[in-house]
Amino acid sequence: MTQTSATDQRAIARRLDAERPGWTIWWGPATGHFWAMPARGAAVPLIERARPDELVAAMREVEAWHDWPGSGGRAAKARLNRPDKADAWPSDVPAVRHHRREFP
Repeated sequence: MTQTSATDQRAIARRLDAERPGWTIWWGPATGHFWAMPARGAAVPLIERARPDELVAAMREVEAWHDWPGSGGRAAKARLNRPDKADAWPSDVPAVRHHRREFP
């Protein structure tokens, strides 16, 4: 596997940022990871992933959770179908940490 240069990583981050106007996306040279922050004011921590495809997948989960237009709103619909757990994290949505998640 070839190693991608820092210049290439920054170019990938710029392309993702241009393609997804609801997000601010960058590549961190100190961490070597891609980062994203929602521009819509959603109460979501920064997302950090080593690969751009992993970052986009995590961003899509956040979009679905907050029922952003075009996301399909799978997680939001799951919350609506479970009124007893309206503020809990749906068990069928993996791995994006949310401030409302209940920890044991």
